[in-house]
Amino acid sequence: DLKTKRVELVKRTRKMNIDMKDNNIEWNLLIEIIKNVIAEPFVQKYMEFFDIQTMAARLHNKESMSSEFKLKEGSWFLSMVVPQNYDKNGNVTSVLIANRDVTDEKMRELRQEEELREAKLKAECANKAKSSFLFNMSHDIRTPMNAILGYAQLMEDEMKGKDLPETSEYLKKLQQSGNLLLSIINNV
Repeated sequence: DLKTKRVELVKRTRKMNIDMKDNNIEWNLLIEIIKNVIAEPFVQKYMEFFDIQTMAARLHNKESMSSEFKLKEGSWFLSMVVPQNYDKNGNVTSVLIANRDVTDEKMRELRQEEELREAKLKAECANKAKSSFLFNMSHDIRTPMNAILGYAQLMEDEMKGKDLPETSEYLKKLQQSGNLLLSIINNV
């Protein structure tokens, strides 16, 4: 109950070291007890999520809200808060809080994230290697290609005025192919 700040335990699936009389406990006492089992990076998030002063406003016009937390002992759980009762103005007056162990799902998710990071790193390394290879190859090919085209130009200059149609055709194809290969290399 958000007004009386009382918590009634409806169902328990695991052993809890909480001293409860008639399955009831005062909210602030419960929060202090639970804070001791939450992993440090999640304590502030936990306190904000379960802030009873703002809970009704955060639940306004919502069917539920949820958040994941990690315990000091390493397991993960998902807490879901669902409005149960409303006052005459439509404000949430009591909620149902359900916790579910999501350790297996979270470990799988974290493994997948790590695998994705590794795959991305490998792809980036492969891309850098490819770029480096293409840069080096284009430089290594460009130099002799320029020499071939230069000699082809010298041959063309030497052949001017001579009637060698077949040789002239071969020379033209050599220059066209060389220029095409050079343009491909320059675009890499």
